[in-house]
Amino acid sequence: MTEVSQEQPRKPGEKFGGLRKEYSPLRKRAEELLKTSGVTGSPLRKARSKFARELLKRQRESDIDEVTNLPVRRLFESRLKEEVTRHRRFGHPLTMVLIDLNNLKEINRIGGLPTGDEALRMVAKALEESKRDIDFVARYGGDEFALLLVETPVQNIETWWKRFVKKIKETSYTVSAGATEVNLEDIEETRSILSDTLLQAKEKGQHVANHLVK
Repeated sequence: MTEVSQEQPRKPGEKFGGLRKEYSPLRKRAEELLKTSGVTGSPLRKARSKFARELLKRQRESDIDEVTNLPVRRLFESRLKEEVTRHRRFGHPLTMVLIDLNNLKEINRIGGLPTGDEALRMVAKALEESKRDIDFVARYGGDEFALLLVETPVQNIETWWKRFVKKIKETSYTVSAGATEVNLEDIEETRSILSDTLLQAKEKGQHVANHLVK
């Protein structure tokens, strides 16, 4: 895969502005709840901040899949929208990959759910270790994972795929994957193409090797 440029630099304070944007509604909600309990003045201000921090902590915990420790699909969809907006502005390509752990039902049947969970964790680890910092991976649901390859045309993903396959071969599991360049004007078309390519990959022989269709 051709090396790609780093993510566009963010404006100073943008990271902290994002945190404030996330924190402020929770702080307001905390204040409303506390007022109904009769707390006012200085105790209200202290309790409001503490309560808001707790709400923020719980919200962030809900953003992480408890089995794989990857972001959940909701966060993936949010990141996808952000990247689509950014790539429209700069005219850069964006590739999305769906990765399916083969035979999860059979793994669960033979070894039980703990074995299936361990298999999911191994795939998640391989994805984390093979992607770049600017890319984004999440558990998409069930036996599927989703990966955004930033500033990367679909024809240039072979280097990532080789890195990933090298990692997954260290386990006893196989995967099927479908990839397509994101249609920045029609996300639903992108999802449809991905579903088709993933099905093609699985039909090519999920029992014996790792397959990617793009």
